[in-house]
Amino acid sequence: MKLDLRNKEILYELMKDCRQTSSSIGRKIRASREVVDYRIKKLEDNGFVKGYLTLVDTDKLGFTSYNTHLLLQNFTSERKQEIIDYLKNHPFVKWIAACSGKWDLIITVLSKDKFHFDTIITEIFTYMGNNLRDHYTSERVKIYKDADLLFVNPKAKISSHIEPERKVDAKIDEKDIVILEVMSKNARTNIIDIAKEVKLTPEATSHRIKNLTKKNIIRSFRAFIDTSKLDYLHHMLLLEVRNLTKEVESKMISFCNMNSNIFYVDKNISSYNIRMEIMSKDHEGFQELLEKIRNDFPEIKSYELLVMFKDYKQVSFVKGLKTFLLS
Repeated sequence: MKLDLRNKEILYELMKDCRQTSSSIGRKIRASREVVDYRIKKLEDNGFVKGYLTLVDTDKLGFTSYNTHLLLQNFTSERKQEIIDYLKNHPFVKWIAACSGKWDLIITVLSKDKFHFDTIITEIFTYMGNNLRDHYTSERVKIYKDADLLFVNPKAKISSHIEPERKVDAKIDEKDIVILEVMSKNARTNIIDIAKEVKLTPEATSHRIKNLTKKNIIRSFRAFIDTSKLDYLHHMLLLEVRNLTKEVESKMISFCNMNSNIFYVDKNISSYNIRMEIMSKDHEGFQELLEKIRNDFPEIKSYELLVMFKDYKQVSFVKGLKTFLLS
């Protein structure tokens, strides 16, 4: 399937807000609702769109995200798939990606505290056994730039960045939990079906969703895009930035948000304190951007480069959250 400009515009809009209607998308790209519906279905059928995510600010619910990089050994392709399937079914694993370089897999684990994380990661390492050669973990503390598809849509305008809020514990009740649980499976689920699950009226359910969004517990609704199908090189850059002052941090946030080929950036507590994902059309374009990053930020002491291949799982409100929130 060819990704023409109209398909790219639709993907961009679904990434921005996948709950907007086909009519709304159509008005923005000057196409009928029927054309948009048809093209979305084709994008889904051809694997460009793998699902629809409700991004929940789990920090506000009192949870922390840890990124763990895994290096495998003594494994067959079948054993690797078994490990991936195990991780996909794990109730506290949010993200799984395959890569090459120093690491084979990257996972993001959500935990209540460091003791809970230790229990989870020990359980995962025990399952992997002698197939695990090495690992490296960082604690995510802030998102500098959330994932977007500016790079595929030449008509898109770069928006100004809003500084992330400090972590604030927010209270939600059982009805809110059900809403987040349902919408985490499919962010485009219509309000009537969500209301049936929550056992509220559509109006009351809609009000709760708006309230969760207003409190920034729901950060956004976006499509789960298979970036490997976009005909772009996908790299992850792990940066060791010394003297990461407020001024340097502010400069980096602005730099990343003004560059459409920088796909995602977050800050971590680890030796590599900045993690950056870059989408580039070719090796020359990537090298040019890498050199610019290094020249603009002399504070970068060292870096590590990974080639990203495939996302196996993306979910924000993991299954294991519900047990903690209801306890």
